[in-house]
Amino acid sequence: MTEPSEEAAESVQAVYGRITWGAYDQIFTVDAAITQNFDCQDDHQVIVEVAAFDPERYETIHPVKLTCTATGRFVLTKNLAEAFSRLALGELPKGSRSDDDVKRQSYRDGVYHSYSLPSDQYPAEVQAFMSKIFLALSESASRVWRLLRWRSGAMGSHEIFQTILVSEWSRDNKPPWHELPVKGYVRAGGWVIPRLDAPVACSVQRLLTNGIAEPTSEELFREAWAARGANQRAGLLLAVAAVEVGFKELVIDLVPQVSWLTLHVQSPPLVRLLSNSLPELPVRQGVGAPPPGEHRKVIQRVVEARNDLAHQGEFDRLKLDLYEVLEVVRALLNQFAYYRGFSWVTPAW
Repeated sequence: MTEPSEEAAESVQAVYGRITWGAYDQIFTVDAAITQNFDCQDDHQVIVEVAAFDPERYETIHPVKLTCTATGRFVLTKNLAEAFSRLALGELPKGSRSDDDVKRQSYRDGVYHSYSLPSDQYPAEVQAFMSKIFLALSESASRVWRLLRWRSGAMGSHEIFQTILVSEWSRDNKPPWHELPVKGYVRAGGWVIPRLDAPVACSVQRLLTNGIAEPTSEELFREAWAARGANQRAGLLLAVAAVEVGFKELVIDLVPQVSWLTLHVQSPPLVRLLSNSLPELPVRQGVGAPPPGEHRKVIQRVVEARNDLAHQGEFDRLKLDLYEVLEVVRALLNQFAYYRGFSWVTPAW
């Protein structure tokens, strides 16, 4: 593998990121001959371009009507400059892993977990920088689109864009443009697809016979999951509600004599309940224990974000990974179900 020269590495002090989104929930019209440009006046000098979809420029199977392109400048550290010089040559940055290593390390507990190639091959610093580009451009594009929608009085769904048409970077905002893969936003893998077999069917029949329905907390979780992409604020609120409701369901089931207090008296902070109260409950199987420390840290962050949103109307998409939050919420609800005595549940910790 050829080593890039020192001169080549030092020549890249900044890169330009450019992402184009497509919208087919059309909320206004744009003349095909006109492109509207907006200066976001931020640290990355982001320019957002709104135009009618050009089928000669973009290929897609979606019925896209409008495009929104955000372009910005991002300063590189010395290590990142060398990494992007390698990427420009079609080589992996120093410290990258092979795709086989990524796949092998994603296999845990008998299951392939989510991974994204090639971004998961890159060193952590490169991955974080690419995510920074994506998030900054996404914020700028969304801000312009929301203002256009509001100012024009246009109707449409809450979802901003329906697809990504192009994600790329260049050295100087000119060709050649290179692919910009971003971990965590174009995701490979996902939840394991369960099999409907005889044990599952028999278990469901027993639940029906005993008058048991899916817990409300699980419904809230699935609503949060459905909102994770386009409606992240709603997803955040629903995710926290799922854990709070799930804990109350657990307490009422295990200690029915405190049902009225659980439902009508203000509860202590959620993290305190998980840390102090959960281990004290008379669980039906296993041993009551608080969630792992990393889970509690995630819940603490998400509760603080929920409070900022609910009380101040503030929500910073750049500081919260809703996918990570939902994974932790799912683990908590799974553990609650295990403590309630559902024998088919595998404990999360």
